Amino acid sequence: MSEIREDKLLTDSVIKLIEKTHNLKIEKIKWHERYLGKECDCYLISKTNKTVGIELKEIDIVKAVKQALERRDIFNYSYVVMGNGFSLSSYITTLVRKGLIEKMVNRDIGLIISQENPILVLRSEFHLLPLQKIFKNFEE
Repeated sequence: MSEIREDKLLTDSVIKLIEKTHNLKIEKIKWHERYLGKECDCYLISKTNKTVGIELKEIDIVKAVKQALERRDIFNYSYVVMGNGFSLSSYITTLVRKGLIEKMVNRDIGLIISQENPILVLRSEFHLLPLQKIFKNFEE
């Protein structure tokens, strides 16, 4: 695991929640690496090569969501994982006020509050990536 404080938000419980939600088995965790030209806090790679991009923030949900929106097209799933420094209603109010909750829903970006028992607030939905679409067409 990385030594950056926010990285501690990606706990085993959060990973298990993502695995259970999407029926995945995570095999690799990549920390602060560039992926398809963009750096994200972390991304997960499943046994079936599905990717989960994750932006981790203690309290700055606006920054985390903006980063997730910028990187959405390079991962099959995308999550913002927040610390529990603020209440869930405070996070949601901020997202509504800034016009970001609708963008998250429209772009299928999920939201998890990291704590002992993490809370799945918004589920990310699967996106087939451009190269996956090309390979899928070859298989048909």
